[in-house]
Amino acid sequence: MNIIANRGINIAVVTPWPPMRSGISDYSYKLYSRLADLYKDLRIVILVQKTDNANALKVGNMIIEPLWKPNMMAPFRIFKETLSLQVNALHIQYDFSVLGSPLNVLFLPLVLFVLKCLKRFKVVLTLHEIPPLYTSMKEEDADNAFLRLYIRSSIIRAAVLLYLKFLLLGANVVIVHNPFMKKALEMQGLVHQCEKVVIIPHGTDIKESSVHIPDKNKKGKVITFFGYLRPSKGLKYLIEAFSSLLVSEDKRYEGIMLRIIGGRAQQSSLKGLVLDVPDQYKDKIQLVGYVNEEDLDKLLVETDIFVLPYIDDFIGSSRALHRIAYLGRPVICTKIPRFVGELRDGFNCMFVKPRDSRSLAKAIETLLESESFAKLVGNNLRKSLIQWSWGRVAELHYKLYVGVC
Repeated sequence: MNIIANRGINIAVVTPWPPMRSGISDYSYKLYSRLADLYKDLRIVILVQKTDNANALKVGNMIIEPLWKPNMMAPFRIFKETLSLQVNALHIQYDFSVLGSPLNVLFLPLVLFVLKCLKRFKVVLTLHEIPPLYTSMKEEDADNAFLRLYIRSSIIRAAVLLYLKFLLLGANVVIVHNPFMKKALEMQGLVHQCEKVVIIPHGTDIKESSVHIPDKNKKGKVITFFGYLRPSKGLKYLIEAFSSLLVSEDKRYEGIMLRIIGGRAQQSSLKGLVLDVPDQYKDKIQLVGYVNEEDLDKLLVETDIFVLPYIDDFIGSSRALHRIAYLGRPVICTKIPRFVGELRDGFNCMFVKPRDSRSLAKAIETLLESESFAKLVGNNLRKSLIQWSWGRVAELHYKLYVGVC
């Protein structure tokens, strides 16, 4: 069935999509919803994972088509479908789990290379993160078997980077989110033509101006982690750091609270970590779980300090960071490639060493004790990232589509 119009610019997109919960799913939903709203000459077909009783859904000039099942045949199903559509470009929002399991993308480089050679349309690939050749991660930091293998074996890491090199050969244009990512591609020899790598920053949520005003009647300070819960997010060290402030019995910290907002992948182990906290302090740590957007906004507004204590080595960007930046609150994050590419220590964030609960506790102390410094860091973070609104990021994508099509 030909479900795409002949006029205008026609784009097919392969991406995770709600109700799937992931950073890329949220990213793609925000991006393509904005593109569809702003550019009526753009026709977008979102090719998503097929579920039971799911049918194609048309929303304005955007169609969500359930197409592929999460198995190793998914790339070939995408190949067949995109050839049947009258598209000007195929855009892959890529990470290793874009088609479910990392094994499911095994044949994707071959499919993209053949599509590129056929010259029926352009192939655009957004690379959301770049794996490192050398890693300090430990096996217990992994949340799946593939990542455990990657951490364990330098041969596997080299093979993954070779795979990535072939994947990028099949793209006419490669999008990354910051100059640090582009430099990493060049230094690791993953791209032969550096001019085909384009930088389009990650989009930043911008809410009503009144939303980011804190509640002056709120008692005590709230420290918040927000994001998908995985071992690589370093929450163990955040709980240790927070607990050390509580057990110090310093009266300055009597009213503080730690709130962890996110999914359930690590909920059971987190509950175990909370059990290790002295009984009189357990009620100071809240495990919130998933919440809807309206409730999430309310919880984020109540926050005084955000902490992102990740311990991975992947080079990329952080969806959580861009979700919270508009609030103008200070953020503490680990000095890892994911943050180094976008932030500056002491200007729009406070960097701490990964896996160092002591330095993390010290950074929290600093922000609690100096409201003027906390306000400066938070305002600088806001100014740094809100320039990349979803509207502006959509505009950059539209210009790219016009240029390549």
